[in-house]
Amino acid sequence: MNPNKTITPWVSAKPSGLPKIGVKNLTSTEKKVEKVKKQTPLHTTGNENSSGFNRILKDIKSGFSRLIRMVTALFNIIFCCGKKTKKEEESETNTSEKKDIISSDTPKPANKKVVDEVLEDVQVYITQLDADLDRLNFQEDNILNDLAAYHYELQYELQEGPGLLNDLKKVDINEKQEKVIESLPKGLVSIQNNFNEKIKDDWSVILKAYNGECKKLGKKTLSSVSTYKLRKLCNHFKCLQFYYTKLKLEKPDKSSVEKAEKAEKEIKKRWADLIKVDISGIKNIGNSCYMNASLQALFAIPDVLKKIKERLEQEKQRLKPEEERLDKEGNRLKPKIQELEKKESELKQEKDRLEEERNKLKKVEEQLEEGLLKQEEERLQKEENKLKTEIEQLKHEKEKLDLEAETYKQDYAKWKPDIDKKEILDALNRFKDCLQKGEKDAIKQAAFMLRHKIFCSKLYPAFREGFYLQKDSASFILAILDVIGWDPIKSQYIRADHLGPEETQLLIQISLPEKGQIEGSEKWLKNENKVVQQKENKLTQKKKDLEQKKAQLEQSKENVEQKENVEQDEKKLKHKEKKLEKKKEELNQAENRLEQMKERVKQETSINTKLEYLVQAHYKEKIVDDKLMLECKKHVGDPPKNLILHLIRFSSIGEYNQKNEIKIEFPENGIIDLSKTFNSEAKYRLKSCVNHHGKTLDCGHYTAHVRKNGKWYKCDDKRVKEVKEKKVPKESAYVLILEKI
Repeated sequence: MNPNKTITPWVSAKPSGLPKIGVKNLTSTEKKVEKVKKQTPLHTTGNENSSGFNRILKDIKSGFSRLIRMVTALFNIIFCCGKKTKKEEESETNTSEKKDIISSDTPKPANKKVVDEVLEDVQVYITQLDADLDRLNFQEDNILNDLAAYHYELQYELQEGPGLLNDLKKVDINEKQEKVIESLPKGLVSIQNNFNEKIKDDWSVILKAYNGECKKLGKKTLSSVSTYKLRKLCNHFKCLQFYYTKLKLEKPDKSSVEKAEKAEKEIKKRWADLIKVDISGIKNIGNSCYMNASLQALFAIPDVLKKIKERLEQEKQRLKPEEERLDKEGNRLKPKIQELEKKESELKQEKDRLEEERNKLKKVEEQLEEGLLKQEEERLQKEENKLKTEIEQLKHEKEKLDLEAETYKQDYAKWKPDIDKKEILDALNRFKDCLQKGEKDAIKQAAFMLRHKIFCSKLYPAFREGFYLQKDSASFILAILDVIGWDPIKSQYIRADHLGPEETQLLIQISLPEKGQIEGSEKWLKNENKVVQQKENKLTQKKKDLEQKKAQLEQSKENVEQKENVEQDEKKLKHKEKKLEKKKEELNQAENRLEQMKERVKQETSINTKLEYLVQAHYKEKIVDDKLMLECKKHVGDPPKNLILHLIRFSSIGEYNQKNEIKIEFPENGIIDLSKTFNSEAKYRLKSCVNHHGKTLDCGHYTAHVRKNGKWYKCDDKRVKEVKEKKVPKESAYVLILEKI
């Protein structure tokens, strides 16, 4: 073993999400948190009627600030060492004004382990924020939405974070923790500076995108434009206004500025006309409309609400002994690791001291008597042998401890997915309770916590990074159904000589006729070919200019630097040509796929868009058998009480996710008869639906329509209003939720 090599405890190299050894999970204090929340008011938003950019900037609370605020609220409960006497508790209940530990002048003892865990969570969050900044690309589509969403998140942290972190200093923390607290705001400022530089570099692109967004509205009267488009326009303008004022950049066109001001007035007028309804809205916390719409649609199902609570209780009881066992094992290992680290540090210091003494001895050996020199050398040799023995013992202890730690890691990795699902369930249940009570601020905080838990769990590929980006509503619904343990629909195909494997589906994915996709794909291909042609013309012109310049330089023996520059330009040009050729090849492939799609549509004698037919067609499968292609109907289990249908409206044509906007036919009486599919009486009616507004999957907006107490409501983030049944856009829905009647 190399004594100079520091022993790195496995705790610092643990996988993301692994619990801190010796520290109880903060979710175990749920009841205490609710009690403290009532006593400690959280940050208020100020003017609730503000619109546009303030819609999120004034209201947003991200995981970082919420985490620190939670800590400050919990100091009275989990940070105090020792228990209070009955007399103290009685005197507190009789006193109307309770003194907060944080506001006390005398620092109180704190649980150092809990503070360490909280600080590490904050550091992880800031690292994630920095990583998301690296992924921002203002050269791509949807740049304004990405810019605004990241800006909202970062500005709130810069405004609230440093003050909240300073609150931690009012508790008796150690010097190391204080240094960490002081470094965190610097990390945020560094991210802000990098963000500013990125905006400066791409400001012309951002400005062009915003002016283009305003021109798309044309000369339309704003009263005819949807609230979503108006709100988006205002948000983008406020974001740009912040940066062109702060960084002294070029302003948008005068007409664009005037249009944003008129849009804000129109939104205020519309919000004033909204009436009170029985359903609470959910504030958008930064491209979270997919989550808001999905949860509104799912919570329309009574069985979902019931299942959340039941599943949470079951998981708590099932996982409680395992969590206690893991925590106990962690408590046992952590002191050993710390002791090992300390011992290794002492041995390293001892080794350095002995080396220093030996070096000194070499310098003065000529001046010492032979007997004295020999005596000093023997003493040093004994101490070095003793040190070597201790290092060997330390090595064996470390190997043994590493083995125990690895066993613990494997044990925890086995239970981690279940523990993560339980935490998501806990956040989902809290969100459900807040939504039912209609507590606006609590709903917003619960939404942050739910999104944070889903992304941190890394359980679902679609929700592992880019928490501020638009996501797929159907994928989110699928994740929630998996978390709550929703009963899947089982099916298998049957033939006389063959029994197929059993399949299970939490939601049924319904394929749509391809006719609705052709028109949009043709437009996309036409635009892409036009762009490629323009680039090709530019490259041809540059190539000619370069050839002329090259010919002129060949006649002259001087200008060596210019010749080198021409050679570099020539290499860049070849690289661009290769890139363009690759793009043309991709477009040709996309065009071939589109032609094949057209041929398939031509062969179809009639296109059936009835919902009953589409569901029934889903349960037919073509089976290849040597020479025959047989179409065989699947055997489906009993019809479920609720049916969730995902209409597949997006598919790739090249790099583009083209939306299939074909409309689905519903029966006039609203009764959807699926008896032929389930081979038994199965009649359904629409309970709720999710609609996507936009052209691509990674942008646009989601809304939900929900039926409650015989009335239909449109849920557009925090705006909820009653609508007539005929106004429900079920024909163009993305997700349909049916209930059996």
